[in-house]
Amino acid sequence: MNHQQKNTDRHKGDYIPFWLDKERSEMLTRITISERRSKSEIIRRFIDMGLKGEGYRPDDEHLQQIIKEAVYEIIQPQINRLASISAKAANIDAASFFLLTYVGRLMLPPSDRRLVDEAAENARRLGIEYLKLRKDRSLDEFIRAGVEELRNTESEEGTYL
Repeated sequence: MNHQQKNTDRHKGDYIPFWLDKERSEMLTRITISERRSKSEIIRRFIDMGLKGEGYRPDDEHLQQIIKEAVYEIIQPQINRLASISAKAANIDAASFFLLTYVGRLMLPPSDRRLVDEAAENARRLGIEYLKLRKDRSLDEFIRAGVEELRNTESEEGTYL
């Protein structure tokens, strides 16, 4: 069995001779030495990388990235719309609270309106603090601190939660 027949049996592929300029040839030699692989292995790997990079050969990671980008492009406007709706709902809720407080205040005798005014002011202040709440701070921690502050305020005034 001759040498060419051994290579054909072993690789079952096409033999493709080609020329490299001196600079690329020297670079290929350095790579083969550093990776301890044959020039053929290195060239095949670079061809595969080029085919995948240009989209000629399917690559799971490349295909996955294309799908992610397409889904993001489609879903991003809906995410922005939901965020806008959520912000509008928060504004409507705040307006509703203050309108109800205003109407309730009008129903009370003038001597009791001060308590409603203080409660509304505390609610407004806590709402503003909540909106400034850092992402790493727990909502439960925030509510607990607010309740504790209300207890302290009420105990100073003589009423208790």
